[in-house]
Amino acid sequence: MKKLNKKKILKECRNCKSKLLTKLFSLGNLASSGKFAKNKKTHIQRGNIILMMCKKCSLIQLKESYNKNYLFNKGYGYRTGINIMMINHMKKLKKDIEEKIELKKNDAILDIASNDATFLNQFNKNLFKVGIDPLIIHFKKYYKFIDKPISNFFSYENVFEKTKKKFKLITAFSVFYDLEDPNSFLNDVKNLLTDDGIFLLEQADLLSIIKLNMFDTLCHEHVAYYSTKIISEMANHNGLQIFDLKKNKTNGGSIQYFICKKNAKIKINKNKLKNFLKEEILETFDICWSDNVKARCISEKQDNLYRKNNNPKVRSQFALYAYYKNKLEN
Repeated sequence: MKKLNKKKILKECRNCKSKLLTKLFSLGNLASSGKFAKNKKTHIQRGNIILMMCKKCSLIQLKESYNKNYLFNKGYGYRTGINIMMINHMKKLKKDIEEKIELKKNDAILDIASNDATFLNQFNKNLFKVGIDPLIIHFKKYYKFIDKPISNFFSYENVFEKTKKKFKLITAFSVFYDLEDPNSFLNDVKNLLTDDGIFLLEQADLLSIIKLNMFDTLCHEHVAYYSTKIISEMANHNGLQIFDLKKNKTNGGSIQYFICKKNAKIKINKNKLKNFLKEEILETFDICWSDNVKARCISEKQDNLYRKNNNPKVRSQFALYAYYKNKLEN
């Protein structure tokens, strides 16, 4: 069977560039899940799905990355506009955005990985609408009312060269985990964003993937899997900040990160972000604890005979869990 053309083998973390990487597990040699064959004779290339973790920043990422020109080209099976749930989700997102920012005539908006322009087509024609996606060449008929369709991968140069504009609104749905260089991506977003503009990033977060067993999210397209903590740290590192965030049930579970420049005059919901980060730690702790108990507990009623005092007998694991959870909560 023909293998997927490898772009590279991971030598350093895609985020912090540390070489301290450890292997978590492998799903084996799988066919590219983004390709939809027209018939049984159509060959779908295969490649390994091996997950690694950076010991420095804790980013979960694929060991092997593959040729994006193959993955996101003819035969790519996903199209937003054929899914009524996603169409309704895009409509809801538009309303959420309009509650946070006032878009005026001739304001420019950019959708990164715009697919078939379902999201952009929700907006008024008096805005300057730009979509960038290598798949646009296959979806041209859906871009009749889009001012500047760019059939390419996102970068500052690829957008600014075609538009010579900065954007009041930039959006990126389910694309951030496709990136080989996420910090370069965020820096390019910052440089294309107006000082009063907002960037909306939406994707399945690492906690949701683990908690809800979203194993289908692990694929050749998605080279990294981000916690909210890492997203927040990366935004800050690139002159941006999360000013609000919101959970939804799209594709099993996702988080919307509303992001602005650090110097923007936008109210920052610090408590909400703090609570999200706290919840992420607590729920991760609960998941780790549950796995630990399943692996080690024979019976919850075991006596700890080594305790020679008058205190109630208690399993040391449960005592430690209660102690550390109380520390995290307070």
